[in-house]
Amino acid sequence: MDHMKPKHSFGIDFSTIPSISDNLAELTKTIFVLKALIKAEQEKIKDFHRSGAGGREVVQAHTSLIDSVICYLVEELVTSRQKLFSHTLLEDFSIIAVGGYGRGELNPCSDIDLLFLTSKNIRRSSDLLIQDFIPILWDLGLEVGSSCRTLQECLLLAGKDVTAKTSMIETRFMIGSQTKYKKFFQSIEKNSLRKNIKEFLDEKSKEKNLRYKEGEGPSSDPEPNIKDGVGGLRDYHTALWAIAIRFGCLSFREIPRKDIISSEELDILNLSVDFILRVRNELHYLNNKKQDVLTHDLQKQASANLGYKERNETLRVEEFMHNYFIHATNVHQYSEIIFQRCIETRRTIKKVFSSFAKKSLGDGFHASGENLTIEDEGSDVLFRENPRMILTVFELCQIHNLSPTYQIKRLIKKQIHSLGSVLGQKSEVRKFILNTLKKSNSEKFLRLMHEVGVLGTLLPEYGRSHCRVSYDFYHRYTADEHSLRMIRFLEELKNKPSSFEKFSENYEQLNSKTLLKLSAFIQPILAKKDPEGSEGQLKHILLATVHLDLGAEELQIIDFLVSNAYLMIETALHSDIRQPRVIENFTKKVGSIKKLDLLYLRSYSELRAVAPGTFTSWKKVLISELHQRSRDYFQNPESLHSRPLTTWVEVYKILHWEFPPEDLEFHFNNIPEDYLATVEVREAALHIRLIRSLKDRTFIFNHSFNEEGKLHQIILCCP
Repeated sequence: MDHMKPKHSFGIDFSTIPSISDNLAELTKTIFVLKALIKAEQEKIKDFHRSGAGGREVVQAHTSLIDSVICYLVEELVTSRQKLFSHTLLEDFSIIAVGGYGRGELNPCSDIDLLFLTSKNIRRSSDLLIQDFIPILWDLGLEVGSSCRTLQECLLLAGKDVTAKTSMIETRFMIGSQTKYKKFFQSIEKNSLRKNIKEFLDEKSKEKNLRYKEGEGPSSDPEPNIKDGVGGLRDYHTALWAIAIRFGCLSFREIPRKDIISSEELDILNLSVDFILRVRNELHYLNNKKQDVLTHDLQKQASANLGYKERNETLRVEEFMHNYFIHATNVHQYSEIIFQRCIETRRTIKKVFSSFAKKSLGDGFHASGENLTIEDEGSDVLFRENPRMILTVFELCQIHNLSPTYQIKRLIKKQIHSLGSVLGQKSEVRKFILNTLKKSNSEKFLRLMHEVGVLGTLLPEYGRSHCRVSYDFYHRYTADEHSLRMIRFLEELKNKPSSFEKFSENYEQLNSKTLLKLSAFIQPILAKKDPEGSEGQLKHILLATVHLDLGAEELQIIDFLVSNAYLMIETALHSDIRQPRVIENFTKKVGSIKKLDLLYLRSYSELRAVAPGTFTSWKKVLISELHQRSRDYFQNPESLHSRPLTTWVEVYKILHWEFPPEDLEFHFNNIPEDYLATVEVREAALHIRLIRSLKDRTFIFNHSFNEEGKLHQIILCCP
């Protein structure tokens, strides 16, 4: 039977390359030919990638290519010099791949890290060979990082430097003395990797926390760092290092304990790691150098090259980033489960004693330090037999300000499907969600619930918004992340930050905090405009909140806040809010002071949630002024039309000691009709003083700094 020739086959035919010689001209020719062959092979791997190859397939192809080049060059150098020496050069040293290259995961433009393991008294012939070898790799255009150390130097370095110790976890023998490498591997494992395990894990935990920004998750950065960000490859690497140190294995599949992670969970993790490796390969190809930040511009190019077919560029990028954030979430969650389990299984004496200090919370739950634990963390029987206990976990956490252990999170994820039985009890769902939102720290626990899939199960429409990307003026983050950020900024007002004093005062006096947070919570479900208009929007609201069993008045307020999410922002930023007709039209749409106060706070949280720095001091001033003018109008509608007279009287009171009454009257008789309806009293008084001071001058320049709005005000007074 005939077989089709594989579309992609890799491997350099080294027989076509001239032998390495000490003659510089011949060596240059050899390097030139080999460099061209490497380039051609790299292009074949690039085509393999662009044809849809998986991330791991491509990095392994790159690793194999560099392996073959390095081994070929070393053998050639040894052959060209061996006849001059009686000893075997390759017995003097070992070349060891370390880091990502040692792991066999070499992205197209990643560094090639090599360790030359030598004896203390290395022969000069071998030393010269190593010195000549590295420049050849550089001449070939390879990004090589190298070190030359003895076994004792490696042990000493690994003992005092965590980064060095980490690199020695991921080693792979390439060429040279296998005896030296075997001794190196055994010594490192015995004298370094198997010692100070707790200190190593603690240090890696600190490093991990430094990489993360407080309170942020995998979808918190619209331009994610796919290596060092939350859910990036470094999370996966850290978990690998943890199991190597804790269990002495180099693969998740080799973990000897099934309670750490299941094969089904590993399948999900491996699929997601493969996706992110593929994205990283694409970024390297697009930039022709190392690139780990997935910028907006690169998202456009990468989505097209990675096979997303949507012709509309915005929709194509949104689909791509939705997939990226889903996979990043998987990488983060499962890597964190593995890492934390490695820490938890280190049962120190301190931990044994602390177990006696557990506080029972009922139903088999305990408070242990800052964590919520259960009697049998190795079994999901509790959640399988009584799914309501899943909700109890978060109720206890919120009441006692605890965090569930990663094993509890894992057990919940495994049994999340069982929670469907609770959906038929609308009162139960309503009570749980609204009670959560009533607390002043609801955002923290909503995040926890979202992380393990509870929110998406209780409110399926919300679940469908998970990691959904919408590129528009008001959304930089994923839909679910945006809503949680809104709730966080609202709850931060209870701390009365000085820069948001007016908002804090309004939030403190508000009786409908829960409904306000609920409107932000369900916003992701309604992020896309409905072609049926307001009726279609209301249908979505009813569908989104069906399990909350909201009353008519509650639905009306939610409908108003969601349907008019940007009304106050657009009016404040794009209309002359000092014009009476603008205030009249705006208040007519709002309808009441209660809705106005809710919309004011929602607009604040909306702008703050868009991105850091979006809610500028100037926007804060405009929105606050619109709120105050509208409130005044609701309380006294006539005040809007009587404002000119009121302003005139107040200005007169200030200035009648400085200027004759007839001068003031002349001034007011000659100003535009709407001037007194829009100007502030202090501004009008300043204007008159400037005009009266002008006299024979060409102009007067007045400058002041508005502290509240953080802006400079300039007035130019001319004849």
